[in-house]
This record gives sequence, C-alpha cells and structure tokens, in this order.
Amino acid sequence: MSALLLVSVLLPVLAFAGYSVTFKQDGTIAGQVYGNIADVKAGFNGREAFTAADAVYVHVYSKATDVTPLSIIKATYSVSVNGVVYFGLLSGNTIASTYGSVYLKTLFANGTVLEPLSSGISRSGAIGGGNTPPTDSAGGVTPPITGTTADLGAATSISAAALTQLFAGGAEVTIRTTGDFVTLPASALVAAAGKAGASVTIETDEATYTLPLSVLDFAALGTAVGGAEGMSIRISMTVVTGADAATITKEVGEIVGAEQIGPAIDFTVTAVGANGTTFEIESFGDTYVKRTIKLAEEVDPATTTVVVWDEDAEELNFVPATFDIINDKSQATIYRNANSIYVVLSVDKADFTDVPANHWAAEDIALLSNKLIVAGVSADQFQPNRNITRAEFARLVVRSLGLNNSTEEAEFSDVDAGAWYADEVATAAEAGLIFGYDDGTFRPNQTITRAELAAMVVRAMTYAGSDVELTTDEQAAALESFKDLNQVGAWAQDELAIAVSEGIVLGVGADRLAPNSNATRAEATAMLARYLVNVGFINAADEA
Repeated sequence: MSALLLVSVLLPVLAFAGYSVTFKQDGTIAGQVYGNIADVKAGFNGREAFTAADAVYVHVYSKATDVTPLSIIKATYSVSVNGVVYFGLLSGNTIASTYGSVYLKTLFANGTVLEPLSSGISRSGAIGGGNTPPTDSAGGVTPPITGTTADLGAATSISAAALTQLFAGGAEVTIRTTGDFVTLPASALVAAAGKAGASVTIETDEATYTLPLSVLDFAALGTAVGGAEGMSIRISMTVVTGADAATITKEVGEIVGAEQIGPAIDFTVTAVGANGTTFEIESFGDTYVKRTIKLAEEVDPATTTVVVWDEDAEELNFVPATFDIINDKSQATIYRNANSIYVVLSVDKADFTDVPANHWAAEDIALLSNKLIVAGVSADQFQPNRNITRAEFARLVVRSLGLNNSTEEAEFSDVDAGAWYADEVATAAEAGLIFGYDDGTFRPNQTITRAELAAMVVRAMTYAGSDVELTTDEQAAALESFKDLNQVGAWAQDELAIAVSEGIVLGVGADRLAPNSNATRAEATAMLARYLVNVGFINAADEA
C-alpha cells in the first residue's frame, strides 16, 4: 500500500509538459519537447500507441508577438514514460546569427497546440524554455537528447526514461555534465546491457569515462548494496585536492623526477543502493576500460606518460595511455582494468651514457624509460647488453600492463613469499603470462631465452585484448625463412610465430631466430615497446 501511495504522489510531478532544448551557438536547436500523455492521445485522435513515424512540429519565433515562424522543426516520437510522451527534435534546423534568442510553440499536424509559447531561450547553449526538465522519482533529469548524446548541464543524474531513450538510438551513448559525476539508474542499464558493445561515456570539463556495460555484474552489485531495486551506478571523475594532491606532487618531483601536467584525477565507479549503501567497483577483471584526461597544453607523446597513484605504497606506476590532438587540444587516453587516481607526467629519463644514439635499441630504451616502465641500473647506465632474468622480465611485463599486484602468493616452489619479485610473479601467473616448469618451479634467477621472452610478450598482447591467431600454414610461413627453425621447441612455435608475424621478434640477423639464446635488457625493452605500440597502449616513437 505504501508503494502505491508513493506512486500516486509522484505522478503529478512527472505528468507535465514543456520544452527541454538547447539553442546552440551555431544557431541549431536540439533537444526534445514533451507532453502529457492524455493531451498527446487527443492530438492523435485518441490513439493509444505511437511509433517513430508520429511527429509534432515546433514553430520557432524571433519574438513572442510574431505570427510567422522563422522555422518549423519536425520532432518525432521517442518514448512514453510515467504519463509523459517525448518527441525528439530532428537536426538540420539553423537560425540566423542575427537572432540572440527564440520562442517556441509546438503543434500537432492538425494545428492543435500541444505546447504553448515558451519563454525566451537565449543562444547560450543552456537548457531553456523557461521550464525545468522533468525528473523521475530518484531526481534524475530528462535532458535535451540528440541521437545517443545528452547534455545534463549542471545536473548530475539522468532519468531512466532519458537513458532508455539514449540507448534506443544506439549501443554507445554519451552524457555530458559540468559537474564531476553522473548517477545512472541501474534499471535502464540492465535493459541496455543486452546490446552488443553497449557502453556509456560520461564527459566532464576535465575528463571522460567510457564504461562498457558488460563489466557490470548487476546481480552481485545489487546484493552488495542491499537490493537491486532502486540501485544506481555513479561514475565520477574528481580532481584531487588538498593533502592528497600535495603528496602526489611531491612524489612526482622528488622521487619520480618528473613534471606534473594538470591535476590528478580520481576515477571511480560506485553502485549505490536505494537505502544509500555504496559499493565501489575497483576492478574490471581482464577488461581494459577507456578514460581520457583533457590537457591544457600540447604534449610530446615520447616524453609524456600517465601513472597511477598507489596510495598504500605511495608510488606512481605506469598506466597504458596514448596522446592525441582532439579538436585542437591534447588529451591522454588511458586504458586500465582498474580504477584509481591518475596523473599525466612529463618525463625525460633517457640520458644513458652506455646507449649511444646509434644503438639499435636506443629509441625503444628512451621511450620506455620515459614511460617509467624500464629503468637504468644507475642514473646514467642502462647496461643494454646485460642478460635479463625470468623474474626481472615478469616484473616488466606486469608493469607494462598496468596491473595491480595479486593478493595471492605465487604457487611456485622456488618463489619465496618475501622475495622482491614475489608479488609480480604471482600477478603474472594469475594473469596467464607465465606458467613455470613441469617440476613446479619458476626459476626466477635463470636468464630468460628469446623464445621465452617472445612467449610472455604474446601472452601480454592476448591479455591486452589482441586476438591474433595463426593457422598451421600461417605459422609455418612466418617461421620458414629462419635457418635455425629446428631449434624452436614445440611449446613455443605458436607464440613465436605470432611474435614474428606481428613484428615483435625481428630475428638476429636476416635468417636466425636464436630462440634459445639468452635475451638482453635491450632485447626485452624492444619487444615490450613493439607489443605496447601493437595493442595501442602507447604511441609509437615516431609519433612524437
């Protein structure tokens, strides 16, 4: 009975009509008009159901006293929710730049008025019409919608009706806010989750967050917050301030030896129950989720990186990211399977006296040093020709993927829980990057061979989302030009063939793979750089 009473109280709030539009700077009018369902039915001669072929017409006037409209915009049926019917304005209408504001009146095809004359809407890009957009029971706004894009203005929540309408237009929707978070009704997300590739992108002034719906286990989240009914998902991108910001800036300058570009931003996704209980979603398994940070200055991709702030260890570690110019402004595009605080840094650590400019791996060593993936053995020495151990490379692969360390201990008999590499080896094993030997050992201090190096890199590519597969004939074709092919163990042929075909392994000389030769620090760095570029986790050196 209490639920029925609540609905009866809410309906008068929901069942009103008005305009929710934007008069943009370029003169276009976008958004939607909405009407009481009883009035809309009357305008369609009592019809009970509507389709996308049904339309009303928005007349645009320069003054409230005008009789002749400047333009007539067709608005087609979108959705009916809670006693309100929504019609989306079609694009292509442009008002001359001489008009600083407009007035709207909406009519049915027979001339009957659905919506009387609005108040003036200025050419400011604000939600206008003199009316407040309708809200649902959770306070979610129904904003102007164009296709799969909605602009909330200063609002930070969207109604289930509006979110459903967005997903009706396509699988990938975008919601803009001038705030730093948006709350999404889980009911609409659950309904859209069945669409292939369904995702929602939240855009703020500082950043964007693209969340694939496939990473959300709605049943488990409902259990975590005390029930799925009334649950919402909050996506936030908050600029870090105060003591936390000061600590990060100090770490950047004193320990990492870099320069911070812009503020640190805390990206979070939180399930919120109807009772206010919250559950933060910290990991997305092996799915890499995209975020961007907008930058005020143009940057050089070769000397710029993104790092994640590890609050517990007070460390900054590499995060996969590329840098691009979008609409004449630089932005960092970040890929990671976990949430945290991210910072963009300018780094120049590539001045090693034992890596001359003409060294075959100089470019890759410089690139990954500036990305904070590899490091020298001292401030000015890299030792490119020194062999690298299996533990050392496991650590580099884990770092290159931006993985959080596993909370489990490594199950190899020769990996002591207190060893410096124990966490990274356990993480690499959990991610399927390493398998160890038949006797249950990992042999962490054994030097790694080129075949083992290639195999781990190809597994890292697979973990990052690469789905390269070769037939038996394609494997043979990739390896046939190498005279020492008979030295490749059966266990390594598939992965080594992929590494060759993808340009990760180039061979020693023109016709030798040297699969069983010990790998050097330079070779390890080069293979890491090539795979990271291959999967789109960093820019290529020549993109600087």
